[in-house]
Amino acid sequence: MTNSPFTTGSTKLRVGLLISYLCLFGLFTIYTTNALLNGKLLSVVFIMPCLTLVIFLPGLWQHRHRTYNWLCFVILLHFTVAVTNVMSPSGDLSDILQLTFSSILFVTAMMSSRWLQYWHLENNN
Repeated sequence: MTNSPFTTGSTKLRVGLLISYLCLFGLFTIYTTNALLNGKLLSVVFIMPCLTLVIFLPGLWQHRHRTYNWLCFVILLHFTVAVTNVMSPSGDLSDILQLTFSSILFVTAMMSSRWLQYWHLENNN
C-alpha cells in the first residue's frame, strides 16, 4: 500500500483534500452543464475555464502542495468572473454555484497546501 495522505494524513488534511476534489468536480459540472444547455460545447467559453483547471489534475492527484498554491491563484480568476456574473442583471443559479464552489475551493486548496507541507515533512523524516 502506498503512503497517501488519505491513509496516513490527519483528518483535517483528508477532509480538505476531499472538499477540494468535490468543488473542482462541481466547477467542471457547472461549466459542462452550461455549455450543453447553451449549445456551445466546443467554444472558448467552455474550453478555457476547464483547461485552466485540468492542467492542475496531475499535481493534485500526486498530492503536491505547490500545485494547490498555484490552483489558488487560478481560482481567483474564476472567482472574479463569478462575482461579475452574479452581480449582473442576468445572473442565475449557475453563477451563484460557481461563486460558491470557487470560494470554497480557494479556501480548502490554501489550507490543504499547508497541511500537505506538514504531512510531507512528517513522512520524509
